[in-house]
Formats: sequence, structure tokens, C-alpha cells
Amino acid sequence: MTAARRWLISPAMITVRVRNRRSEMRSGRRSGLVGSSMAISRVGSGPGSRGPDQVKESYRGHPVKGERAAILALSRPPRATSPATAVHRPNPEASMRPFQLLTALALLPWAASPLVAQKFIPQSALIAMVEIHKASLLKYIDAAPDSMLGFRPTKGVRNFAEQIEHTAAGDAFIAHSAITGSQKVPAFGDSAVYLHSKPALRAFGVAAMDHTIQMLRGVSDAAMTEEIVQFGKKLPRYRALMELLDHFPWTLGQTVPYLRMNGVTPPEYTPF
Repeated sequence: MTAARRWLISPAMITVRVRNRRSEMRSGRRSGLVGSSMAISRVGSGPGSRGPDQVKESYRGHPVKGERAAILALSRPPRATSPATAVHRPNPEASMRPFQLLTALALLPWAASPLVAQKFIPQSALIAMVEIHKASLLKYIDAAPDSMLGFRPTKGVRNFAEQIEHTAAGDAFIAHSAITGSQKVPAFGDSAVYLHSKPALRAFGVAAMDHTIQMLRGVSDAAMTEEIVQFGKKLPRYRALMELLDHFPWTLGQTVPYLRMNGVTPPEYTPF
């Protein structure tokens, strides 16, 4: 018989016996079957091997012989073990409980906080962006020579001074109308002057941007969600004010070719 076959568990090759657990505890021996009072031992093959009729199961002193004894011994469920002899087997679900608890504790502040998280750009962020707009506007005005205030790259478009006027006045109009509901924006200078004078154009730009910031400082975050009418369309106030983030860079950016066509390198944009 080959070595592989000697390891097969069959009625002809095993002996099943029941050991008394109390005697095991007293003698300090461990059963071959963990958690059971039965032990299976392999018998070797050869001349001295026992046949099926010699396989015995001894249960509480009552012998059972033959293949039936072996099969019954293998199929019988193990008896319950005492805590002293039970073998600990890790429970995957139990091992996950600490992690689940930590996750729940980490999410607790979010669950406890009111579900009124802001879904719009707050007032402070808009003010910070308009401050950047103001700085960029003044850089472009300062970079342009006086001679290019009336320059236009082609017919039918605004000249440089008019484009700067539209950029600054646009921010003032958007903020004023969205916050006050009125389209009557204050005058920030005399167009007959600032469209032809670089210092006057700069003063106009400062006044228009400061008015925009002043308007934003007067509106609270709570008022941002109020529904208003802007350009004939109903929408939340914060959505109307978001036009500040779109109109200004779009309009000021159009002056880049104005500067380049006059040999001026446009100022570097700094978003923060």
C-alpha cells in the first residue's frame, strides 16, 4: 500500500474511541478531536492491520463494532466543551465591531450637526474674490500707456478705456442689483473724463470695485438663499452674485490682445 493511501480515513484504517473528558482534565491530556470526546487514530497497514470488524467505538462502556462504529463516530456532533478546554476561534464579525464603532464615532459630529450645510459661496469668499478682481484691474490699467486708452483692435469693439469701464461697472451693477433690487447704480465718475485720462480711469475703477465690496458686506449669508429677480429670471441671490466670478475675468481677459498689440506684456494673474 502506498504512503498516500495510508493517510485515507476509512473504516479499515481508523480506530475510534470515546475518552472520558474528566479523565482528560485530570491527566492533562488533550483529545485528538478538539471540542469532542472522541479521538481518531490512524492504524498502519501491513500484516498487523485490523480489519473492519476490529474497528471499535467505545461509548460510555458500550462497545460498537464494524464499519458502522467508525461512520457513527465520525458523523456524531461534538459535545459541548467547558470554558477551560474550549478552543477560541476568531469571529470575523466580532473583529469588525471595533472598526465599525470608531467609524460611527467619527461620523457622529456630522450626524449631530443640523442639515443646513451651505450650498453656496459665502459672503466672505465673494468679497475676497472681488478684492482680487480689484487688484487685477489696477494692474492692467497701470500697465497700459496713456496712448492706448482709445485703442481698439478692430472696428465695432470697445476701446481699451471702454473695456475697463465695462469690467469695473459690471461688477458694481451685478452686486447692486442683486442685493438692493434696484438697477440705479451710482455714478463713479464722468465718462467724458475717465475715458480719456488714465488717472481718472483708475479712480473710476477703484470706486466701482469698492462699491461692489460695500454691497457684499451688507448682505448676510442667510439672505443669500432668498429668491430674487435678476435680468428677468427668478433665482437665488447667491446664484445671481456668482455672475461676479464669470463676468469680470471674461471681460478683463479680453484686454490681453489690446496690451500685446501695443507691445505690453499683460500682468501676471494671481488668483490668491
